[in-house]
Amino acid sequence: MQIIELKDRNSLFEKAIHVFWEVWGNDSNYKFYEDAMIHSCGNSADLPRFYAAVEKGEIIGTYALLRNDLNSRQDLCPWLACLFVNERIQRKGIRLQVT
Repeated sequence: MQIIELKDRNSLFEKAIHVFWEVWGNDSNYKFYEDAMIHSCGNSADLPRFYAAVEKGEIIGTYALLRNDLNSRQDLCPWLACLFVNERIQRKGIRLQVT
């Protein structure tokens, strides 16, 4: 398994937009996810940042780092959001080493 940052707009970028939207979105906000992810590219030090866990070319998990998620708590930064793990691999004891 590999964790990739989607800012590089690699070959999985369009699929990743769809996965984030499919898991967290609704019928009316696909463009919101697409715009957020596109505009996060090229701004390496700033937020938001989007990530995908990939295994054998398949996206099996996602997460994002956002500035915040609560208007009333701007001090809570960064905010871990959009955490998703495919049901097929949940509870398998996967350990990640972040470098």
